[in-house]
Amino acid sequence: MNFSDDNKRLREELKAAFSAVREEFEEHLDTINENTNEIQANYEYLCEVDNKINKLNEKIEEIQLILNKLTGQKLEFQASQMHIEALTSEEQKIFLAIYTEDRPVSYMELAKQVGKPLTLVRSYVTNLIEKGVPINKSYVKGRPYVMIDADFKRLQAKKNIVGLGQKTLSFD
Repeated sequence: MNFSDDNKRLREELKAAFSAVREEFEEHLDTINENTNEIQANYEYLCEVDNKINKLNEKIEEIQLILNKLTGQKLEFQASQMHIEALTSEEQKIFLAIYTEDRPVSYMELAKQVGKPLTLVRSYVTNLIEKGVPINKSYVKGRPYVMIDADFKRLQAKKNIVGLGQKTLSFD
């Protein structure tokens, strides 16, 4: 065999190897596209569900107003009815960051405020909700914004339901 035959054989082997790699990448890309479409569909569905929940909350508030007028008593959160699981120190920091805001705040704003990665902040907010902290979530242009329920916020100021310690008041 001479140099040109070796060169030709090597080119063919490289072509075949690159072709196999290309096919794998295309397969992988197709899988990613399918997953992306599924994730997008799930996200849109969750946004619809969240909007419906927000509408239900509005209806509940309307019912509370009607009941307030009929009974002459204001219905609000009571400490004895609240069960909030103990928060970790990091969850307390996120809670305080949301609690001190007078308006809905985005996850990105929270992440900057507490100096934590966005994914970690999302996880902490989910933990707060799962532990019973009444956080209202709304969407503006597809972006989630969170805020502590106003009645709970007033009650927290009076009774410290979450059990915040003094050492967690500073953001390190």
